[in-house]
Amino acid sequence: MTLIALLLMAFPTALNAAGGDVPSYTLKLVKNLIEAKPAREFDCRERVYLMTTWFKVHGPHRVTAR
Repeated sequence: MTLIALLLMAFPTALNAAGGDVPSYTLKLVKNLIEAKPAREFDCRERVYLMTTWFKVHGPHRVTAR
């Protein structure tokens, strides 16, 4: 599970480095919505939340996370 968290945190950084004028996003896995600190490790029995921040995205969109 640690590998998944690291990949999700690293991918948006690479995506944002491609250019500043294109639609992009950042993802953060957290265990607690109050503190919202990134979770580097978690157990498959724990509840985690995927926090997404969108940049330069306009209009309605549908997002699905599995």
